Amino acid sequence: MSSFRVSRRALLSGLGVSAGLLPLLGGEGRAASPTKPTRLIIMAVPNGDTKDYLPQGGETGWLAQPMAFSPLKPLEPFRDKILVLGGVDVQNGADTAQAVKGTSMGGHAILPFLLTGARGKPGPAIPDGWDLSSGHASVDQYVAANLPGGETLPFPSLVLRTLRAQGYGDQPLSYSGPCLDGRTHNAPSSRDDPRALFDDLFGKGLSDSELKRIRAQKKSILDFTAGQLSSLFPKVGTENKRRIQDHLDGIAALERQLSSVTDGCTLPTPLAESEDYVSAFDNAQLPVVIRSQMDMVVAAMACDLTRVSTLLCSSSNNNSITYRFLADKDARFNAEFGGGETGGSGNKLFNHHTIAHNAGSLHGLKNILDQWYFEQYAYLLKKLSETTDADGAPMLDSTLVLYCNMQATGGEHQTKDLLWVLGGNCNGHLRSGRFLRWASGMEGQGTPTNRILAAIVNAMGCPQVDHFGDPDYGGELSTILA
Repeated sequence: MSSFRVSRRALLSGLGVSAGLLPLLGGEGRAASPTKPTRLIIMAVPNGDTKDYLPQGGETGWLAQPMAFSPLKPLEPFRDKILVLGGVDVQNGADTAQAVKGTSMGGHAILPFLLTGARGKPGPAIPDGWDLSSGHASVDQYVAANLPGGETLPFPSLVLRTLRAQGYGDQPLSYSGPCLDGRTHNAPSSRDDPRALFDDLFGKGLSDSELKRIRAQKKSILDFTAGQLSSLFPKVGTENKRRIQDHLDGIAALERQLSSVTDGCTLPTPLAESEDYVSAFDNAQLPVVIRSQMDMVVAAMACDLTRVSTLLCSSSNNNSITYRFLADKDARFNAEFGGGETGGSGNKLFNHHTIAHNAGSLHGLKNILDQWYFEQYAYLLKKLSETTDADGAPMLDSTLVLYCNMQATGGEHQTKDLLWVLGGNCNGHLRSGRFLRWASGMEGQGTPTNRILAAIVNAMGCPQVDHFGDPDYGGELSTILA
């Protein structure tokens, strides 16, 4: 029998049962009725895109460009569930570069700025000759710290990296706040070993049968409490009747949530012990690792072990990441690169960094890679669509899944006019099903990432913010709101 680590306390508090067992007779205020949780997943990929990303058609009903390995083709089945946003600018990074060196900053150095929305602070060495770190918490860590109900979760967030980067390009995607000492990133540790992640999340504790027994026990407690409250109804005044009804409504919602967890909270398949799932250099297990991590994130969210996760794929440059598993699409993926610009990759293989730096001559390879990464994002959307939430709806409906490129093109490193994708809409907070070539709503005018990040914070149900990061970049982006 598989084992499944969900502590009794985590199961009870994660489902909000304790709130349903505290009728406030004679007290102040009203009991809060629980709602199904909102969730945030962010997937970040380096080395930019090409204009082959841009769909054809209008705002709705768009189609991927008609070419071999068109990058956005895997997302067409999810058009009604996503927002494709062009004209996204990492303006805080660009402004930091101008202030520090009077020049532009390349996309390989952008991780401390991508999700933080603030100008940088002095910090450790990062790619392309910069010594900088974040000036603010990244949006995932901010949400994890401010999400209602998040304080009871066993894992406030899961910070994942697909393979273990070392040296050049290994700075984090997630930040807890500004750099404190000028030498070390203020960042949570990232998890890059999928077997260790499985053990941490699911490896010990309750068996499947014991988990079912505890759920049944919680259901019995809820039934008993509802009966006790109902018996009080004829004996109290109008105000206490209202309070009792609030709690009865809350208990009914908890019962629905408890029963849906039974279906959605299932044990993912652990990886075999014999393979290397960690080393970044020329690792053939990359497709297995990324799917396994996505499976575990969805399962952990369905079990309410966490509600926030980031997935960095795999560093800011991927100069050791190869794709021999795509050789059936182009044999060059299984060969050495014979000449031209290597983009500082430090090896002779057709790696992600080298291909991006040669996107002109290697245009076909770049599109195959871009499509493959969008296939992984589409896999995540599909998993969320097939997993039921507390009310029986797909979990994708209450989740935001951000796919963010780190730069606009590979070799030129621009950090303006990026293309991002937002999947899900957090219970209708965002208006999905659209392609906005200029997310700002104005032709040719870029949108600072801050405005999208502010919209994400507000969509998640955190205390509402009027800006995210530095305030001079503006408030939440109204063009994406429902």
